[in-house]
Amino acid sequence: MKFLLVFVAFVLLPFGVTAQQRVALVVGNNAYEDVPVLEKAVADAEAIAAQLATLDFDVILATDVDRRTFNLKVSEMINRLEPGDTAFVFYAGHGVEIEGENYLLPVDILGSGGLSSDFVTSESIALSQLLDRIRRTGARTTLAILDACRDNPFPAVAGRSIGRPQGLGRIAAPEGTFVMFSAGAGQQALDALDRFDGSENSVFTRLLLPKLVEPGLELRQLIGQLRVEVRDLARSRDHAQFPAYYDELLGDFYFTSAASVPTVADSSVGVPLSLPRDLPALEDMGAVASSKTVSAAMDAVEIAAREVGASIFARVDYVAEAAALGLEAPEAEVLIFGEPQLEMAALSDNILSGLILPLKVLVFSHKGQTVIAYEYPEEIFDDLKLSRDQTYLDQMTALLDAIAQEAAL
Repeated sequence: MKFLLVFVAFVLLPFGVTAQQRVALVVGNNAYEDVPVLEKAVADAEAIAAQLATLDFDVILATDVDRRTFNLKVSEMINRLEPGDTAFVFYAGHGVEIEGENYLLPVDILGSGGLSSDFVTSESIALSQLLDRIRRTGARTTLAILDACRDNPFPAVAGRSIGRPQGLGRIAAPEGTFVMFSAGAGQQALDALDRFDGSENSVFTRLLLPKLVEPGLELRQLIGQLRVEVRDLARSRDHAQFPAYYDELLGDFYFTSAASVPTVADSSVGVPLSLPRDLPALEDMGAVASSKTVSAAMDAVEIAAREVGASIFARVDYVAEAAALGLEAPEAEVLIFGEPQLEMAALSDNILSGLILPLKVLVFSHKGQTVIAYEYPEEIFDDLKLSRDQTYLDQMTALLDAIAQEAAL
């Protein structure tokens, strides 16, 4: 109860973003020499670059780059950036997560011969280091979008593998940075819907392109819509793909200037929210806005949870509980539930802590707006000092993301 009282007291402050210039590095790699080639990455990069050029971005386009060229293009971008600027990075190609770091692979990466993880990391571009280099330029806003969540291109040798089987891993984004992956942690991004799919762009990029030029679409609104559209399109082929994002921006961002900026009432539904950084209890939480009342939003959360077969452990109405005690409480509800399939996965992997880790979604009212929020599962594991498995945590996070988005709409 004390936590919730603190939680609902926060203020989401709007900050204006005024960048002196906008610089974009756009990279697409198809022609890999020693790992599987790709078909759509170059076309994706070229389409994004063309779109950004119409939006007053100074665009550096690079395709089928080896390691040296990749580094040269990064340096070129760094040299163009000045304090207060906006930096944008788009990458389409192979990527891999190794020991918690995400690496972007140049076309000359070696993929055979029993390579070690150390060799691969030394010959690739580490995403966190790239973002740190941009941050040191004094750029106010950094955006990074990666359509690189494909199958791991490195074959397992003698039972040993390099990196996770699919996709990229979660990232701790620096302050002032927004990072988006075309799929959730551990998920595979679709290049095509099926063999009859005639689009030259990947499923993610084809849906992103028109949103970049939609007037008045703030970044979080854009992302909220994009994630649902990608999820639904992939789901039409019985595939799970729900883009992940990591938001540490200091304010609003628009790719396209708006004649009139949308108001909270008509634009915030399903938009990922940035929670305040000055309250430690709210770190590493996900949150979206909803146009529903608290009670209606909680009903939607419960329905969405039940649709995935979740077991409902508790639903608490804090206003009603406080009234029964003659007290006042903020308008807030909490649903505690567990997803049986994930619990069975935890049991099969001998992660007994998973069986005592119910998921929790908070719904509360703040300044007339309903907020749906939840704590990322791996933070709960850390707080309780329980054993953890990244795949299991990623599955739970994706489930919470999906339930929050579904309930918000």
